[in-house]
Amino acid sequence: MNHSLPMTESNPTDQRRPHALCMPAILLSASLFIFGPLSTFVVNSSELKASLPALAPYFVSAFGFLVVALFAVGYVLPARMVDPYRVALLVAGSLVWIQGSLLVWDYGLLDGQGIDWRVAPWRGWVEFSVWTITIFLSVRLFRKILPVVGFASVTLLVIQSVGTILSVTGLNQSETQQTEVAEQLPPQLSEFSTQSNVIHIVLDGFQTDVFETILNEGQRDLKNALDGFVFFRENMGAFPTTYMSIPAILSGRVYNNTMPMRRFVTEVLDGETIPSVLFNAGYRVELAVEHSMYCQGPRHLCYQIPHPYGTSNESKERFAGSVVADLTLFRIAPHWLKPFIYNDQSWLLQRLMGAQDDTRYPAIAAKAFATDLLSRSKLGSNQPVYKFIHLLTPHPPFVLDEECKSHAPIAGSRDAILRQSRCATSLVIKILNKLRSLELYDSSLIVIQADHGAGYPVNMESDLNASNILQRPESPSIVGSAVALLAIKPPDNRGPLQISHLPTMLTDVPATIADLLGLAQDLPGRSAFAEGEKPTRLRHYFNYTWRNENWQAEYLRNLDTYVVAGSVYDERAWSMQGRRFRPGLRLSTLKVDMGEENSRAFMGEGWSADEQVVIGQPTSVVWALGPTAAIFNGLPAGATEMTARFLTPKYDSPEIITILVDSKEIGSWKIAGDGAQFKSHRINLPADKDRPDTSSIEFQFSQFRKYEMGSPDLRPTAVLFDYVAFAPDTAE
Repeated sequence: MNHSLPMTESNPTDQRRPHALCMPAILLSASLFIFGPLSTFVVNSSELKASLPALAPYFVSAFGFLVVALFAVGYVLPARMVDPYRVALLVAGSLVWIQGSLLVWDYGLLDGQGIDWRVAPWRGWVEFSVWTITIFLSVRLFRKILPVVGFASVTLLVIQSVGTILSVTGLNQSETQQTEVAEQLPPQLSEFSTQSNVIHIVLDGFQTDVFETILNEGQRDLKNALDGFVFFRENMGAFPTTYMSIPAILSGRVYNNTMPMRRFVTEVLDGETIPSVLFNAGYRVELAVEHSMYCQGPRHLCYQIPHPYGTSNESKERFAGSVVADLTLFRIAPHWLKPFIYNDQSWLLQRLMGAQDDTRYPAIAAKAFATDLLSRSKLGSNQPVYKFIHLLTPHPPFVLDEECKSHAPIAGSRDAILRQSRCATSLVIKILNKLRSLELYDSSLIVIQADHGAGYPVNMESDLNASNILQRPESPSIVGSAVALLAIKPPDNRGPLQISHLPTMLTDVPATIADLLGLAQDLPGRSAFAEGEKPTRLRHYFNYTWRNENWQAEYLRNLDTYVVAGSVYDERAWSMQGRRFRPGLRLSTLKVDMGEENSRAFMGEGWSADEQVVIGQPTSVVWALGPTAAIFNGLPAGATEMTARFLTPKYDSPEIITILVDSKEIGSWKIAGDGAQFKSHRINLPADKDRPDTSSIEFQFSQFRKYEMGSPDLRPTAVLFDYVAFAPDTAE
């Protein structure tokens, strides 16, 4: 009697059936062209000038093509090769998922600035190990993997599908269906009032001291062009990036990390702002913005400046698709391949796909937009007009020289920002001269400002015995982001450019515009031109670390508040006031090991850069600088024992270290240091049922090192910390 064998998953005939090849082929294809691009779009949706529905056909088509191609390969392979082929598809899909979801490193903002690929070379070795071990195990365990290829593929598809659905549904409607970007400049935007014009220009990232350098170069054209202007040298921004700076510029209100960011932006822009005040006063309100999220509140026109500029919507979509493809490839490629893909913003796929119109760079698009606007500018009706124009220059990538000639992106540096800033300045001169040719310059109120500085170090006044935040390693970029350009020409104001040293803030702009126009208003801030004595003023700056993911996040991880009591250029005027974590965030660790990679997440103000000493073996340590230093940690409601290991320098009298938890004094240590040995010191932190999610632990030092002539170390060093550890208090 003949018996036929049942069909199994490893049967050569069954191997070629659609269900056998289906799942691993779909897994790899979907990982490359569905899940990867969708995740990239979610993170970068606010930067892309195309909607998700517009980009979907490109990636769905690629997905379908690859599925068919993988099926075709499976059908033409010899029967003995089909099983290894199916396992290879599963392994490839798994590695793409692992690389793009788990092995994701922080490379900073991919905005054209140089990436030092020598930093953290271990990343490449970690990835190499993962890939090598995965491939090795797939070969060794081939027979065990083969029966579960279908199940494993479905499992990974479900995992990625759930994550992608959650991230896409988390997008705002305005992000998945962006306002259609007009192919041509709206004609109304180029029309000026014959009676009254308010021209409000924001140059993204134009640092005050950079503008001062250009001004001091003796460019006669610039000084003549700025006739009637007042340059506010002491002006301070509010935030280090555009996201929260634009609402602050328009409303005078600042974000404090207590409500979702998008809700704050909507509430602010739908509330009382300078556009709404002018709208209600009968002005025609026109906005030209970089991000559609700012097209809220009363206005007659809001135009999103596209990148590339001056091309069809089809070209913009094709470019946006190539950007998503490049970013996806960058994400799923191993560390050692990323430099070839990024190539300092000359992206691989954009080059291969011919999607490299120069106006894809924001600074070049800003130049093209300004040139287009000037060529079309003309007189319109006598209705007063308010024009808010946000140009993404001199913001990186750096692709323009001082004569506004384009070149390949170059690494960020003081020279690079200076060159692109000279170009931005020349664009402003052309705008001002156009107003003159229309005989509108004298009567117009003109505001030229930045939303924030560029984050490059600033020359500071200093007191070598002072202690302040500027000793921290990240502080030069904080001050560089805070000094934001502000120059204002009141209506009918004439005379040489004046330089004001008044302590103005970006949040003063709405009140200043309303005051100069004689409009009754209740906007925050105060007019930079208000009469009367200007009292001493405490100014606040709010700092955070920016990632593109923040566009979609509800809250910032933490928002640091700095107080400036005096000149923004005076180190002694700066102090850190506090840190507000996002609601519900609980930082928690049993040990803050100073100098280790993750320790900075728990460290507040008052710490030096990492150093190496030998304590039996090389150990990373950090100096506490000046009179106070703080760490943050989630503490239990019950009593906790805190142990700090540190070295105390030898002083003439004992060092007294006072410990405060959430601003409450807990106790102190009195230490006669010898300057040679690290010692452990313990203190009990009492129970507190009202303890916040993340507590502040502050160390206050009775003395710290003063500057001595000839000393190579100018820092106000107090105590050298090795670690701070926490454990439940067993005595309670």
